[in-house]
Amino acid sequence: MKKLLFVILIPALFSCKEMPKQPKHPVVEEVAEEPTLAVTTFPLADVPEDMIGCTTGLFLSQHDKTKNNFVFINDFEENAIVGINGKQVKFKLEESPEGSHTYIYGAEGYKLTIKITKEVQSGYENADVEAEFLLQRGSSILRKTLVGYRGC
Repeated sequence: MKKLLFVILIPALFSCKEMPKQPKHPVVEEVAEEPTLAVTTFPLADVPEDMIGCTTGLFLSQHDKTKNNFVFINDFEENAIVGINGKQVKFKLEESPEGSHTYIYGAEGYKLTIKITKEVQSGYENADVEAEFLLQRGSSILRKTLVGYRGC
């Protein structure tokens, strides 16, 4: 009798598997968000030679301006460089409505709008400026007021 009971119970014990438990709350996979936009400075030494000369240079602060730590620089033509998330991103001028002091650039999924809001002559061919800086990538938007200069 013990043998019969043993033969019946052993297969029954092995056939009982623990059923996976259902989570109490449904698991929602996280969707990766767009990276946060941050402007970063870069030194004059990192600016290509062909961009130095007649230019607009923009900075986060007067201190950065004194130290030539740029956020934005252009060549008074179609090219600009912006420090974004620790990298220098090259932009091309897409639009500049006449008389608006607004410059719209594009690059690598970015849209950049620079609007010169204040300009004070500081020399024969130079001016100190303040500018609204609007950087967009997807649904991420970054607005800053920057200081800088224009001229040759």
